[in-house]
Amino acid sequence: MSDISQWLGTCTKQHPKCRLADKTPLPSRVLEIDESPDHSLKLRLYRPAPNEMGRYICLSYCWGAEGSPVQLTKTTLSPFQHNINGETLPLTFQHAIHVTRKLGVKYLWIDSLCIVQDDSNDWSEQCPLMAEIYHNAYITLAASGASNPRAGLYFTSDDEWDRGREILSTNGRHSFRAFARTAVADMNSTWDREPLFKRAWAYQERMLSRRILYFTRREILWECNEQAACQCLHLQEKMSLKVTFANSTDVRDFTFRWTEIVAEYSRRELSHTTDKLPALAGIAKTMHSLRANDAYIAGLWRNTLCLDLLWHGIQKSKQATWQAPSWSWASTNCEVTFWIYEQNVQGFCPALSYVTHNCMPLHPTDEGCFGGLRSASLTVQGKLIPAIGKYPGNSLTIGKTHKHGSVLRDVLFWSGSTTEEFPVYILHVGDMCDGGHRTQSFYLYLRQVDVKLQTYERVGLFYEDERPSRYERLWRTIGTTRVTLV
Repeated sequence: MSDISQWLGTCTKQHPKCRLADKTPLPSRVLEIDESPDHSLKLRLYRPAPNEMGRYICLSYCWGAEGSPVQLTKTTLSPFQHNINGETLPLTFQHAIHVTRKLGVKYLWIDSLCIVQDDSNDWSEQCPLMAEIYHNAYITLAASGASNPRAGLYFTSDDEWDRGREILSTNGRHSFRAFARTAVADMNSTWDREPLFKRAWAYQERMLSRRILYFTRREILWECNEQAACQCLHLQEKMSLKVTFANSTDVRDFTFRWTEIVAEYSRRELSHTTDKLPALAGIAKTMHSLRANDAYIAGLWRNTLCLDLLWHGIQKSKQATWQAPSWSWASTNCEVTFWIYEQNVQGFCPALSYVTHNCMPLHPTDEGCFGGLRSASLTVQGKLIPAIGKYPGNSLTIGKTHKHGSVLRDVLFWSGSTTEEFPVYILHVGDMCDGGHRTQSFYLYLRQVDVKLQTYERVGLFYEDERPSRYERLWRTIGTTRVTLV
């Protein structure tokens, strides 16, 4: 606990960006723990009074395939308020209680024990509050190395440490055995080793917590709004996107911090794909408070719309259920990247303008539409031109002429594996320019959904390195039109 106490002491005394009132509003339910670690554990579910203040700790963990064997349900709600037998809890929960007692904190929040799991109304009420719950926590304990609640927080060092070498002292009289392993390069370098690092909900919990302890398979890591540290002493603040995000002050920083967050978030797994936007809602709300006169539109932002539209899914996918509009990266269940990034944005010239949008939230209380959506549409003004697409291949024909370029498809919308031609549209989003000369052009690759309503859905991206002069003349003759994307 010495490293933890040192990191926590430094943070609470010296980090203005991590500063938290001594007591914050308690969640609607918390686990009340006998604070003294010197005698037997007394544990119960506590329901604070409205606006009651206190200090509490959160636990971030993987549910696993079966979840926790002990959960808060309609049946256990009443008896849990009198007593919870700590020995029946999975090992991760027991370890979290142990650390909470060691830190002298009275309250602990664990979702499966503080939200009624078989009550959809309670879940709908508590889900939008989880971002605030993690944000107001004194510290978050992350069970990074555990794939389920039974595994615990603590791990013995793996065989990486077993490859010791005998070394002689400088005078040649004494020998000792030295052990070494690869240092932690950055907060995401253990992504493929730590189960919690793969979970989408845990990413938001990480970014919103003021300070967080990661119990990994190799060592304990610390991350807060101003510092990243580890027991191997190699980790630095520049290696943490959380620290970078917390210290962003320029509006331009927020533009690219968002796309970095989305790219990293998209690598993570969700048990329910409909949680794609809800699991990022807390970060979106925080970002909204930092982006003046901007609007959040199903994972994109109005003031950087052209940049945000130019995402590309690493894999094609065919969605079984609707989870987001086609023009949003949240409509796919794969890792996404963005074509325009911080280093090359200076040469980007937008060709599309925002007109309006309409988003209907899944929950009526979600006024800013940061969470799940029932439906969404986006209307823009730009140049739209019909074409003929062909599958397989990347060819695109406008009129009677084959158009060179590359098609990057998001979804498999054609019927079979045979060669097919189908009507599509391309919508000009913007160009990359160098010294006034166009070097690349980017378009949304669309298909028409409703002829009468003139609505379109995105099925991919089309880009070309240079536009031939004959096409340049064609584009100049085309006027802009309003296009509604769904």
